[in-house]
Amino acid sequence: MKRKVTVSLPGFQMVDHPGVRVLARTEGNTLRPTLDPEGKHDLEEALNEANTTTILTELTRNWLGEHAREKFFLWLHYYDPHNPYTPPPEALSRLSVPGAPKDEAEYGQWLFRVNRSIDTYLAAERELLRGKDSDAAKEAVGKLGPMLRNQGETLRALYEAEVMHVDDALGLLVERLRVLGIYDETLIIVTSDHGEEFWEHDGLEHGHTFYQEVVHIPLIVKPPRFRAGQRVSDRASLLSVYPTILELCSVAPPPGDLPAPSLASRWEDREASLKASHFVLGSKMYGEPGTAVVFGDRKYIRHDKSEREELYDLRRDPGERQSLVGRDPKALERARRLLGEHAAWSRSLKRALWSGEVPTTERNEQMRELLKSHRYLK
Repeated sequence: MKRKVTVSLPGFQMVDHPGVRVLARTEGNTLRPTLDPEGKHDLEEALNEANTTTILTELTRNWLGEHAREKFFLWLHYYDPHNPYTPPPEALSRLSVPGAPKDEAEYGQWLFRVNRSIDTYLAAERELLRGKDSDAAKEAVGKLGPMLRNQGETLRALYEAEVMHVDDALGLLVERLRVLGIYDETLIIVTSDHGEEFWEHDGLEHGHTFYQEVVHIPLIVKPPRFRAGQRVSDRASLLSVYPTILELCSVAPPPGDLPAPSLASRWEDREASLKASHFVLGSKMYGEPGTAVVFGDRKYIRHDKSEREELYDLRRDPGERQSLVGRDPKALERARRLLGEHAAWSRSLKRALWSGEVPTTERNEQMRELLKSHRYLK
């Protein structure tokens, strides 16, 4: 049995394990999910044996009922949609998926075989990406890669079924807020940390590229007491979520610069633009290190070791198929300058951190280890 990891943060209670994370803060109360009253299994094992979306939704519905009359901040981390792709059969039945078994037992075995092939392929591929050219890894990639590519539409359908399943779960939580009479006054933000690739650029899953299928994610904001819905096409960064929460909840920001502008003005002035000058993407989990920057309708990608460059017009070429390197020198020059400025800023910040100008505390070290454990830091 794997060790369950629980991490405490100032003012929060956190339960962290594969499959689901719950982070909540209330007026002195603690979220304590109970799945096995007899104590035969720990939370991690119970969640690994069940549909985590269903469990987390039920836990949250109960928690909201207990704390509806308090001021609360609740962060829900649905691990679906994500590999392994394991939607319940009723969700997948909404899509046309050739070969998907109708029998429940056969369906579970089928999902196990599909995801085992994915896990074996990804493990071998990442071994090769890290420079470990083993014959076993090459054989696994050569055998499973073409097979999974041929199953691309099936894999995408499994992923989309997970999206629909989570969408249903969020609908239950919204309805719970309405029943409790706190929907109108509640700020709700729905977003994601990444998308998923299904061979659009000859790869599978995420963490290995800067292409749109991986980095372009939804951002849905329902401000308190806001009734008129609108679709905003301007690009924004996840870094803006934090300052947006502060402003919409009338919370004074901490001293110093915020990581990105708040988006709250968009609801006050529909003509206001949310467009930042540019966004820098600078972290991959696998493959050749690199950096990317999005500015206007252009995206520039630079690979560190090979020094290969890519430049795309996201409006005319959303699939990022035709690189404009050599055909748009002005955009290329601007992209290089933006990344140069970002690199200089990063170096100055690193010098400040290592020089001790930024204080290091025990809590910071705990956070550093937590981020390392999730591969956000090396």
